[in-house]
Amino acid sequence: MNRRDTLRMLGLGAVAMGVPGSVLAAAGDRIPRIAVISLHAPALAADVDGIRQELQKFGYLEGKTIEIESYFTNGDKQRTRDILKDLIDKEVDIIVPWTTATVQIAMEMTRSIPLVMIASDPVQAKLVPSL
Repeated sequence: MNRRDTLRMLGLGAVAMGVPGSVLAAAGDRIPRIAVISLHAPALAADVDGIRQELQKFGYLEGKTIEIESYFTNGDKQRTRDILKDLIDKEVDIIVPWTTATVQIAMEMTRSIPLVMIASDPVQAKLVPSL
C-alpha cells in the first residue's frame, strides 16, 4: 500500500468514526443526510465510495439508515459556496468538507451543522487549536 492509499484509508476511517451517532439519531423518522464536498475534481468519487464502505462497517446503510450526497467543484470556490449554502438551507445533518480550503469555506458559512473535516494538517492550517 502506498502513502496515498494509506492516507486515504486513514481519512475514510476518521470520517466513519467521526460521524456523531447522536446527530444521526436526532434525525428522528427521516433518514439523516451526509454531504461530502470538495474543491477537487470528481476523481475523489472513488474515495466517497470508501466512506460508504467504512460507514457500512459501523452499521450505516445508504438508503436505509443514511443518505450520502457528494459534490466536487473543480476548484470553483464560488460554486463551493453556492452548494454549501444550499446544503445549509436544506439542513443536512453532517457536512464532510474535503481539503483544507473546503473546510475553511465551510467553517465560514456554518456553525450549526457538524463538520467532519478531511484536511492534511488542521492545526497548521489553523482550523483547530490542537488535536
